[in-house]
Amino acid sequence: MRRMRIGVHCGSVEHCFFVSKRAGLIIWPAMGAVLGFQGGALVLAGRGPGVAAAGGAGTRPERETTARSD
Repeated sequence: MRRMRIGVHCGSVEHCFFVSKRAGLIIWPAMGAVLGFQGGALVLAGRGPGVAAAGGAGTRPERETTARSD
């Protein structure tokens, strides 16, 4: 029986290495999650410095309120 190998590459074909099927099934989703987080960070960075501090897309920061003592 021939063992299944999965190719994992880091940016180009020259940097491709083959791992077992079990390791490949773990590495592929993990790499996808990292790339997803990087993509989200780039989108937030492109929106400007105030958006991330305000709590998300298009929301305004809450106004500061002072407590009243009666």
